[in-house]
Amino acid sequence: MQTAERPTKLMILPWGLLTLAALAWANAGCATGPCTYTDIVGVATITAVTSPAVDDPNCDNEPLRVIFDFEPADEGATGGYLFPDWSDEALQLTVAGGMNPSSQWIEEQGLDVTSEHACLRQECRTGSCTPVVFHFPDLDLVGAIHDCWDE
Repeated sequence: MQTAERPTKLMILPWGLLTLAALAWANAGCATGPCTYTDIVGVATITAVTSPAVDDPNCDNEPLRVIFDFEPADEGATGGYLFPDWSDEALQLTVAGGMNPSSQWIEEQGLDVTSEHACLRQECRTGSCTPVVFHFPDLDLVGAIHDCWDE
């Protein structure tokens, strides 16, 4: 007598393989080895500064959620994106491994709605890293980490 559990267990293998295939496709161009990135120079415009959800990864000191849009300095740059489906809009600025930054640090960095900041869209060319990251060269990210816990 066959039970309903057996077919369910057999379905795990195909779904696992499909998941691996999807991950490999999403990281096309960044499959192995150390990572190298291409920098696309641009500007980030802060579009929202709001209170985060309590269960978000948050700094301890009055965290806020910062949302920004990225615009490349070269208008034609978007046509050469390695990851064109990776949006440049409604992106979340996080610090210290993915946390919402403290309100003190946000104020110190001048991250107000409509403020503009130098930003790089960094696209992975080689390696197995995050396909696209956004870097703010003029922001004090070390200070952001300290402001997460210091009072």
